[in-house]
Amino acid sequence: MMQNEELILVGGSGDTARSFDPLITELHIHLPHIRVVTFSFSGTVRQTDLPLHSQVSDLKQILTQSIQRNNNKVYIAATSQGAYSVAHILKDSTYAPHINKCIFIDPADYYIDENSKTSQARSWSGVMSYLPNKKTVSSLMKEINSNVIIDVIHFTLRNYGKDGYVSPSERGEDNPQKFPRLNSEMVKSFYLNTPEKNRGQYIENNSLPHAFMRDGDIPKNGKILSELIQQCILR
Repeated sequence: MMQNEELILVGGSGDTARSFDPLITELHIHLPHIRVVTFSFSGTVRQTDLPLHSQVSDLKQILTQSIQRNNNKVYIAATSQGAYSVAHILKDSTYAPHINKCIFIDPADYYIDENSKTSQARSWSGVMSYLPNKKTVSSLMKEINSNVIIDVIHFTLRNYGKDGYVSPSERGEDNPQKFPRLNSEMVKSFYLNTPEKNRGQYIENNSLPHAFMRDGDIPKNGKILSELIQQCILR
């Protein structure tokens, strides 16, 4: 049976296609009728720094291939820094009409004119105040002019402080003395900046660490996140 629904997973800084393996295993169980596509940004493959704007070009190539496969429905799930390229795509009239659903998984915001390399690009952590003084990526959501539905999932588990992450063994546990890895107002800005007609669900989850592919119980993380993605797609 031919699969004509496709879910494209877009990773964050340093993620590769293989990083998603535990999540993909669970997605095949929860959404067996959907083809799952992963990829590595070209800078990650070359192990060199890739300017953020170059990630947009990479994602366009993946979407072009998906469109050529004549999928009836295309979904995108982007985590962390992956939100940068996806937000640009959602306002692009060439690609946006082909996307039915977009799920931002703990998205990170950046200034539009960010010229740093990916390893140095600065977002807002949970210990920082979210007070941008110029245009950010999340503000691009206001320019959406298609029928795509946007869901945002925020991980509120607290494992980050002024000195960075807690010890590796504790990163999968919620610590009331710490903060979420990403600023909560920043994450929600992706949802609040979305036109009302395009808004789906805003979901907060306090059991998943931001680095769900690295920290805590990784197989369990994949199961929980796949259930959340299923909830968004089938709603």
